[in-house]
Amino acid sequence: MTENVLFLYENQVDSATMTASSTAGSLGPDNLKNREIEKVARTTGDTAEWWKADFTEDVPISTVCLWNHNLSAGGTIRVRLSKNSDLSSPLFDQTYEAWPVLYGPDDIGLDMCGYGGYAILSEFQNYRYFWVARLGATYLAPYLGVDVAGAANPDGYIQAGRLIAGIGWQPSKNFSYGWSVDWQDESEQIAMDGGGLWIDERKKFRVLTLPFDFATEADANGSYTDFQRIVGHAKDVLVVPFPDQSGVAQYRSTLYGVPIKKGLGKPVQKGKNVFGFTVKFREIIA
Repeated sequence: MTENVLFLYENQVDSATMTASSTAGSLGPDNLKNREIEKVARTTGDTAEWWKADFTEDVPISTVCLWNHNLSAGGTIRVRLSKNSDLSSPLFDQTYEAWPVLYGPDDIGLDMCGYGGYAILSEFQNYRYFWVARLGATYLAPYLGVDVAGAANPDGYIQAGRLIAGIGWQPSKNFSYGWSVDWQDESEQIAMDGGGLWIDERKKFRVLTLPFDFATEADANGSYTDFQRIVGHAKDVLVVPFPDQSGVAQYRSTLYGVPIKKGLGKPVQKGKNVFGFTVKFREIIA
């Protein structure tokens, strides 16, 4: 059975005190709390580095994400949750590959995988590098450690733009057919008097639209209403449409962004005990 879409918008990291094994100049660990993902946290080395979040009290965590990182193939990410500030006797301790096996071409036609199924990073073009892990359970802990390593990293350091950790919301009924991921290009084309064409090129970003045509009343008038109240059009959200899938399907659809203005509407009652709503997100690119 496919796991329903995950919306993670209450990021526990935002209220944490961040520390790091090392800091390159002014690129400190607090940048992991900034939704402007180009303001990265950067280490001075690339072999045994870490970032730590101190929440001061137990917080619930079942998903951890590192967005806009520069880890290359062979890099690893270790997640530890502990009651102790030195991360000893962890409640959770697991090391992941930063780039898991993706297996073959995706359904759009771009083969992002090489021999053995690992990503060819040059094929990702405008996609931000990200890593996301479901921990398999919800853990309560005051400390989160993220150890990063990549000795073959050509940059000689490790950086990331956003650390996300929390439990998220998964609607009781999944999104409907008709969902879409599209690229939006706001570049301007201006015709010149001499017949030429001036192009004001701007960065492209993705837009994700998820309709929920058969939502439950509890989701439509409860969880979704809370989502509108807390997130609105200003709070950043990690959206994972296919949490239980690996490979290209998840990478192509997962998005870190904000709800588009007027992309959130009040729940609509379509019939007796039948509710519906649509959420639409714009990708954060800077």
